[in-house]
Amino acid sequence: MLRHTIRPVPLRVQCKARLAKLRPHATSTHGSNAHHVGRRFRWSAPSIGLRIGTTVGLCGATFATYTIYCDPIRLDNSPHRESFDWNGKAVKPMDFHTAVAWLRKEENSQRGLKGSGIERWDSVRCASNCPCEDMLADAQLPVSNVVDGSSRSGLPASKWSFWGVYDGHAGSATSAILRMALIAYVADGLSQLYIPNVLNDEEPRWEGRSHPSSASIEASIKSSFCLLDDEIVADGIRALRDAKTHTEALARLAPGYSGSCALLAAYNPSNKQLHVACTGDSRAVLGRPDPKSEEYIAVPLSADQTGFNKTELARLRAEHPEEPDVVNVKSGRTLEKIAVTRAFGDGLWKWPLQVIEECHERFWWAPPLSKYKTPPYLTAEPLVTTSQLWGEGEFLILASDGLWDHLTNEQAVNLVRMWQKAYRNGTIGRSQSGGSQSNALTISTTARGFQEDWQIEDQNFVVEDENAATHLVRNVLGGKDQEMLCGVVGAQVPLSREVRDDITVQVIFFENTAQKA
Repeated sequence: MLRHTIRPVPLRVQCKARLAKLRPHATSTHGSNAHHVGRRFRWSAPSIGLRIGTTVGLCGATFATYTIYCDPIRLDNSPHRESFDWNGKAVKPMDFHTAVAWLRKEENSQRGLKGSGIERWDSVRCASNCPCEDMLADAQLPVSNVVDGSSRSGLPASKWSFWGVYDGHAGSATSAILRMALIAYVADGLSQLYIPNVLNDEEPRWEGRSHPSSASIEASIKSSFCLLDDEIVADGIRALRDAKTHTEALARLAPGYSGSCALLAAYNPSNKQLHVACTGDSRAVLGRPDPKSEEYIAVPLSADQTGFNKTELARLRAEHPEEPDVVNVKSGRTLEKIAVTRAFGDGLWKWPLQVIEECHERFWWAPPLSKYKTPPYLTAEPLVTTSQLWGEGEFLILASDGLWDHLTNEQAVNLVRMWQKAYRNGTIGRSQSGGSQSNALTISTTARGFQEDWQIEDQNFVVEDENAATHLVRNVLGGKDQEMLCGVVGAQVPLSREVRDDITVQVIFFENTAQKA
C-alpha cells in the first residue's frame, strides 16, 4: 500500500473537490514497494481513501492534512494482475442453497400441550432491516388465578394459548418491549375477570358460572394494550427529568421513540373461543372448512389500520376536527409521515410538543412535525374480534405486513392447505414424479427484473418446507422461481429495504376434534 501526503489545503475548498480529479500518474519508491521503482501507477476514485489529519484553526479558513491511501493499479502487463481480480468477492451472488438456509435460519415448530386444543404451531422470522425490527412471542398461561391447584373463581384451571407478532419501525426497541411484556399484561388483565370481590364475598364480575362475556374479554385486552403503551410513553417523559446520565435517558426514551404494530391471538380451549387483537397493519386470517364444499375459506380476523381504511380516516378526522389534512388521502399517511393509524410507542406522534422540542435540542432528534398541533395522533388501543371455533381443523395465520404486501388472504389459506396435504402424504419437497422439485424449479426473471410491489402467482406455488410458516415466506419471495428467490433474498442492506420488508409469520393448527370423534 502506498502513502502520499498532500500539503495542507483549505478544508472548505477540498470538500468541494471531486475525488475523480485525483488522477495524476505517480512514481513510487516507498519502502516495501521498492521493487516497483520505475513503474507507473494509475489512481482512480474507488481506490482512494482520505483520512483527515491534524485540523488547524477554528474560525475562517480551516486547514487539514489529508493522507491518501491507494492500492496501486498495475498495468495489464503486470505479472501480478491476477491478484487484482476483485469481481464478485466483496458481495457474492446469492445461490439457491444459501437462500434456503437464510429462509430457515429462524424457523421453529412446537406441539401443543395436552388439553390445549392446539395440534402444532410453526413460526419464522426473516429480516430485511439490520437488526430485524420484527419480534414474535408465544406462551401458554393460566388466566383463572390458580391458587393451590384450584381456581379462585371455582372454575377448573385451564391454560390459554397466546401468540404475538410485533412489527417494529424506526428501530426495534418498542417491539422488543412487546415481545417481553404484552402477553403477560394481557394474561394478567384477563385473570382479573375471574377474581371475586373477596371483601363483599361476591361472585366474579360476570353473570352465571360459565365464562366471562366476549365483551368483557375484549375490553380487558384493550385496557391491557393501552396500559402498556401508556407506561412506555410516560417513561420516556420521566427520563428527561430523573435520568442520571444522558445514556440512561436515551435508553429509556428509545421504546417511546421507536414504534411497533402488535397482533395478538388468545385461545381459550375450554370454550374454543379465539380472540384476536390488532394494533397497526399486521393481519390475522382464519382458514376454516366451507360447509358447502371440501375447500377452505379465508376469514379475516383483523383490518389493516392505515389512512386508507375509511373507518380509521373518519376516526382521526373526528378526533382532530380542526385538522382536515391530518391524514393524506393519497399516501394514507398520518401527518404526511407514518402509514399506520394505531401503534405502540411512536412518541413523535404522541408526546407533548415541548417534550419533542427538548429531545431535539438535547439528543439530535428531528424537529417536531410541521403540522403537529393536537397530539396524540396515534393510539395503541386494538380492534378485537372473537371467533367461535368449530373444532374441525381450523388454522390461524398471523403475519406482519411484509407477507401481506405480496399475498392475498385467499392465497395464504390455499398455500397452507397445499402444505397440509403434502405434510400428511409425505410429499413435501417431492414432485409428482417422486423426484426433488428443486432440480427443475428455475424460471428466469432477468428480463423483467424485481419490483417492490410484485404479487405472487399461483402457478409458482411450491411445497418444499417442513415448516408451514417458512413455506408461506418462500412462496411470497419467489416460490418455484429460484432466480427471483435468490435475487430478493440476496439484496443486502440498505437495498434490501427497497426489495422486501421484515417478514414474521406464525401458523397455528387447532385440533380437529370432529375427526377424532
